Amino acid sequence: MKKNICLSDARESTFQIKKSVFLRISLLLGSSLLVMANAAIIPSLVSISKAFNTVFGVSLLMSFPAIAVVIFSPFVGPLINRYGERKALLMGLFLYALTGSSGLWCNSLYLLLFGRLLLGASISICMTVINHLIGYHFHGHERSRLVSQQSMAVNIGGIVFILLSGVLAELNWRVPFSLYLFSLPVLALAYISISDTPQMQHEDKITRRAIKPMLPAYVLGGVGMLIYYITLIHMPFVLSNNYSLSAQNIGLIMAIMGLISAFAALFNHRLKIYIGEAWLLAFCFVCLGTALIPYVFLPGVISPVISIICAGMGFGILLPTLTGIVIERSPVHYRPQLLSGFVMSYFLGQALSAPLMQSGSVYLSQSIFMFSVTVIAYACAFIIFIRRHTISRGNQ
Repeated sequence: MKKNICLSDARESTFQIKKSVFLRISLLLGSSLLVMANAAIIPSLVSISKAFNTVFGVSLLMSFPAIAVVIFSPFVGPLINRYGERKALLMGLFLYALTGSSGLWCNSLYLLLFGRLLLGASISICMTVINHLIGYHFHGHERSRLVSQQSMAVNIGGIVFILLSGVLAELNWRVPFSLYLFSLPVLALAYISISDTPQMQHEDKITRRAIKPMLPAYVLGGVGMLIYYITLIHMPFVLSNNYSLSAQNIGLIMAIMGLISAFAALFNHRLKIYIGEAWLLAFCFVCLGTALIPYVFLPGVISPVISIICAGMGFGILLPTLTGIVIERSPVHYRPQLLSGFVMSYFLGQALSAPLMQSGSVYLSQSIFMFSVTVIAYACAFIIFIRRHTISRGNQ
């Protein structure tokens, strides 16, 4: 009898271990899908613009998912409360595959843009559920380790998907949209590994006093993502028009920038210990601003090299540093809401990148617009520098 009980306990323990492993894999693979929202189509942007005969309309393909994240984020919480994390995540992953792959069959740019909006809604659902599940199922060092693995999964996923997209874009601009179907195997894995968490009985209402200390991080996150995405959208067109590079080569170059971001994120924690968050953030905005200078003052072969290195380093430092500040300064009861606000702020910066580029090209020359954005980045770095003692005190 005791032997049977021991065997039963052993089988149950083995089952729980396997389920925990599958849960980790599901969360990490789901996280890697988030960066693919734009990574999958970056190398084919030029071809898509030629197919629809519009540069601005195609640039909106990059911005619309971010706009949708900003719009739909407030509604994800009620969705989870009604259907639970498991059903919400499965719905998000299915919607991701359906709308992300719309480029395979859509012949209208307007339908394609509508699909990108729904793709953003699915990203909002998946991001919220995945982060909530990480916070619930993992604690202490284990949670920190998984968050680090999540960051690496996002960066590595971006590299892999950009490389694959560059190869597939050589066949036809539609083919890279098939990469979004990768969410279907993730959906199957999530189906067997993820279960609902107990519902919270009480939710604390956010106060202005709790939000106020987060506003600098929100603003810097939005401005930083705005500058980074201006570089990201502009670069494929420069590489294609000025250097006659193919979509595959553009994908390779963008993957190199992602690799630089991954290394910057990997060493972010050590840099924060040695030089502090204020100096690290100031250096981040100097990098983001410097990434645009070559397009204004240094046209030539060296221009994209400087831009790729600086933009990659800036992006790799930006989000981990600001996310850490928000987590450390936010009260535990308000932390989910404050982190949600931070996510909305940096997606808002991403969403505004294409419209601002278009309006800047209309009312200003491209060189003046790029120079103005560079000045804004350096101004942010200077403000962070003169306020560095306040930032340091805030984290003590």
